[in-house]
Amino acid sequence: MINVILFLFLVTMPVQHSPAVNEHVKMEISIQTNVSAKTSVAVSFHLTPSEGIHINTSPAIEFVLAKDSPYELSGKPQYKKSKKDYLDHTMPVTITLNAKKNSIAGKTLIKGKLNYFYCSDTEGWCSRFSQPVEITVEIKR
Repeated sequence: MINVILFLFLVTMPVQHSPAVNEHVKMEISIQTNVSAKTSVAVSFHLTPSEGIHINTSPAIEFVLAKDSPYELSGKPQYKKSKKDYLDHTMPVTITLNAKKNSIAGKTLIKGKLNYFYCSDTEGWCSRFSQPVEITVEIKR
């Protein structure tokens, strides 16, 4: 009987999900801090792969905004390639965001996902990763 109660407790217990973290690639984000509704926001993603890991540039690295975002993406992510067409991880992946016309002044949460492929040089495997991103930007009028 105690086993059944314990099982029911574990099954009905709420689960908290933390944002996905790639154990093979460290990501840091830097953003422009002084933003008005008429300026674009530059967001830089600094991706640092672990030893023996590289990030592919084909398929291309992409950023996808949440559907309800108060911003829109301007163009494709910009990044430099190494001699082997891998991501040059000494330089950031940069995106440009523009506030939509109906955006209001104040702090705004921008949600999206940075999608990329990374591979192991020694083990020969590759994997796609979709990194959830949340950025707070303050729009000044």
